[in-house]
Amino acid sequence: MAKTSKLQDRVKAITDGKGLQIPEYGLNEERGVGKPTLYDEYVIPTVEKLAEKGLNNTQIAKSLCIGVRTFYEWLEKHPQLAHALKKYRGLADIEVENALYRNAVGYTYKEQVVTNRGQVVTVNKYHAGNSTAQIFYLKNRMPQKYRDKVEHELSVSQD
Repeated sequence: MAKTSKLQDRVKAITDGKGLQIPEYGLNEERGVGKPTLYDEYVIPTVEKLAEKGLNNTQIAKSLCIGVRTFYEWLEKHPQLAHALKKYRGLADIEVENALYRNAVGYTYKEQVVTNRGQVVTVNKYHAGNSTAQIFYLKNRMPQKYRDKVEHELSVSQD
C-alpha cells in the first residue's frame, strides 16, 4: 500500500473521496533540484468547493495543510487554479449579494405549522425588509445620493 501525504489525506477528507483521482507519488520519481511541490491539479476541485463556501485564501491554505505563501505561489504559477478560485469565489459573492437584496426588499416563504387539531399545514409568510440592509444597499449602489455627508469646519486663528 502506498504511503499518502498529509495533503492527499486532507483532500480526501474534504471531498469525501468522491470523483477525484489522487496520484500516488513514487520515491524514485525524478523531480529535479529542490523540494518537490505538493501542487497537483487534483487540488483544483477542492479549492473550488472551499471558495464556493466562502473561505478566504488563508482558510483555504490551512484546509490544504500548506502555508499561505505557498498558496499564493500556486496561484501565480498555475493560472487554472487562480481561474477556478476566482470563478467559485464569485459564485459565493453572488449568493451573498442575493441574500442581502432579499433581506433589503423583503420576501415571501413557505413554512409548515401545526394547527390546534394537530394537522400539519403549509402557510405563506412574509419577511419584511430590513432597514439596515436597505441603507447598506443604497449607500453602496448609489453613493452620490445616499452617502453619509460629513461637514468639515475649518477655523483659522488670526494670531
